[in-house]
Amino acid sequence: MGDTLGVTKGTEKRTARLSVRVPESLKSTLEREAERERRTLADLVIILLEQGLAKRSGKRGARG
Repeated sequence: MGDTLGVTKGTEKRTARLSVRVPESLKSTLEREAERERRTLADLVIILLEQGLAKRSGKRGARG
């Protein structure tokens, strides 16, 4: 998946808990992708969130 903002393996501790309900099909897809990349589901979700937020902030910066 490439590099991310570094939270997954960085020095910031994971102390906040987030609970989200998703469709079973999405969870299954995420689990398969995490297994394929040899990551935990939590690591994969954090990476995907970081990447999505980076894209959003990059798009906003380009407009400004």
